[in-house]
Amino acid sequence: MADYGAGAARASQAYRMTADAGLSPADAAIALHERLCRELFAAKLAYEQKALDRMCLHTTRCTHVLLELRSGVKVEGGDDGARALEQLYLHLFWGVARVLRAKEPAKRLQYIIDILWKLSREMRTFQINRQKSIS
Repeated sequence: MADYGAGAARASQAYRMTADAGLSPADAAIALHERLCRELFAAKLAYEQKALDRMCLHTTRCTHVLLELRSGVKVEGGDDGARALEQLYLHLFWGVARVLRAKEPAKRLQYIIDILWKLSREMRTFQINRQKSIS
């Protein structure tokens, strides 16, 4: 049985450590998105190798990080973008949590990877353009 409280605590600690490392909240989120992509790719590879125990380890890590990301979104008094981001994290959480119920789990994992990778690229581009406009 997985210890979800400990996993959530580790995800929270990782999020705080990225902030303590001098990263902006957006850079920390980008780093976590990229970590999620790596974990999901490892889960997909484990599934394809029929190593379901490894796949479950990777997907559990992902659900913890997704919950931490979702909890970090300021929805109260936030704009529609914040609400949309919170809903996206929730959608991805359930997609990962229920991956073995999917007709084709490997395709489901790739779908989630593609969404997170695209979001990371867009966030990174936004950060770069924002920094250029400030300097």
